Amino acid sequence: MEVKKIKKVVLRHMGRKYPKITFTFNDESTKSITVRSDVETAQILLLGVKREIALGTFNLDDFLHKRSRAGITLGEFRDRFFEHRQKLVHIGHLKKSTYEHDRLSLNMLCDRLGVDTTLPSLSRENAINFLVLLKDSQTKSGKTFTPGAINSYLRNIKTAFNWAVAEKLIAENPFKAISRLLDPMHRQFRYLEEETIDKIRKFLKDKPEWQLDMFNFCLWTGARRGEAFNLTKQNLFVDLIKGEKVAFVLLTGEGQKSRNMPLCAEAVELINRRVNYLEDDIKQFALMDRSKSPTMDRDKMLSRLRQGYLFWEIVDQHSISKAFARARKALGLDYFNVHSLRHSFATYCIMDEIPVTTVKEFLGHSDISTTMIYARTDESVKARDIKRMKVR
Repeated sequence: MEVKKIKKVVLRHMGRKYPKITFTFNDESTKSITVRSDVETAQILLLGVKREIALGTFNLDDFLHKRSRAGITLGEFRDRFFEHRQKLVHIGHLKKSTYEHDRLSLNMLCDRLGVDTTLPSLSRENAINFLVLLKDSQTKSGKTFTPGAINSYLRNIKTAFNWAVAEKLIAENPFKAISRLLDPMHRQFRYLEEETIDKIRKFLKDKPEWQLDMFNFCLWTGARRGEAFNLTKQNLFVDLIKGEKVAFVLLTGEGQKSRNMPLCAEAVELINRRVNYLEDDIKQFALMDRSKSPTMDRDKMLSRLRQGYLFWEIVDQHSISKAFARARKALGLDYFNVHSLRHSFATYCIMDEIPVTTVKEFLGHSDISTTMIYARTDESVKARDIKRMKVR
C-alpha cells in the first residue's frame, strides 16, 4: 500500500475556539488535528512539524500516537483551566482578581518550563526547578521575587493542578508535596504610627475628597478595599441596643462573607455626609469636577451614583491603591497601602484594650488565631501589660 505524502500543512484559527493543524496529502485528501491551546503554542508545534517534514523524518501516525500517549501540553492545560475559571467568575463563584492571579501564576510556569512540556511528564523535581528559576529571576521592575510573592504563585498553581487531577488529566499533583518558601514576613504586618497618620491626612486634605474619606473610613472600621468600594446606602442601618441607638454598616468581604460593623461617632459623621451627597446635585458636580482624571469613566461614575454607592466618584478599586501609593511616595514612607489601614485599626483596638474576641468580630475573621497576630506585636502593649503582673 502506497504511503500518502504530505503536500502541505497549515494552521487555521480564524473564527475557531482552538487552532487546527490541517495536513493536505498529494491526493488532495486532508487530515485535521485540533490543538487545544492558544495560537502561539500551536504555531510553535506547527514549526516543529514543518521542520520534520523538510528533513523527511515526519510520520503522521507516530505524531498522533505521541500526542495521545503523552497527554496534553502545559500550554493546552493552561488554556483549559483558564476557560474553567472564567466560567466560575461569570457565575459569581470566583473573584476576578483571583482569576487574574491564576493567569499570572500559570503564565509564569509556562514561561519557565515551556508550553510544550506535557502534563504527565511533570515531576516534583520540575516543580522545584520552577521555584528555583522564579527565585533567580526578576520582576518587570528589575526586583527579585520575594518569598511571599513566590508562595502566592505556588498556591494558585497547586489549585490549578488539583483541578487537573480531578479532571483526570494527570494522576498526581507534582506540586502537592512542595512546601512554602520560608518567608520572614509571613503573618507579619506593619501598622501606621499616629504621627504618620497625621502626615497622610494632611497630604490627602488637598486631594479629591474621597481620598481622605476612604482613608478615614478604612482606618476607623478596618474595612478592606473592596468592602469600602462596594458600600451603598442600603448597607446602612441603626439598631437599638440596651436603649441606645447604634449605627452599623454591613460590610461584605471575601467569599461574600458579611459582617455588621458598628460605627464610631467620627465614622457616623463621615457616612452621613456622604449619604447627603447622593441627593445634592451641586455638591455632586463639584466632586466630579475635582475627581477628573484621564481614565475617569463618567458614565460609570453616574451609574454608581444612581445605585447609591457612598464612594461613587471612584470607578474602580485600583484608583484607591494608586491614590495611596502616590501619597506614600510623596511623603517618603516605606510602606502604606489600603490594607495597612486595616492592620492599624486592629492594632489600635488591641492597644485600647478592646478584647481580642471583639476585634475578631470587627475584622470578620473566622479563626481567632488570625486575630491573635495583632495581640502580640506591639512592644508598648507588652510593656503596659507586664505592670499588671503580681510578682510572686
